[in-house]
Amino acid sequence: MIHIEDDATVSASYQAHTFEDRVLKIDHVYVRRGATLGYNAVPLYGADIGECAYVAAHSVIMKRERLPVRRRYEGAPIQ
Repeated sequence: MIHIEDDATVSASYQAHTFEDRVLKIDHVYVRRGATLGYNAVPLYGADIGECAYVAAHSVIMKRERLPVRRRYEGAPIQ
């Protein structure tokens, strides 16, 4: 369920599934080449972190969110 490409740096707490209205929802999480997920960042299911993107510690990437390449993000949810 978790796909981490080469040269990525990851220290995250993944959540690749949720129960919403008693329905299991599940999807892959992708961390692209050279991306960084800071300490305890939380990518929810369907997240796709672009190449060389940086996500600060304790940030939350919402479900099915796509992060463009070479950008910096932080917050809960990220901005």
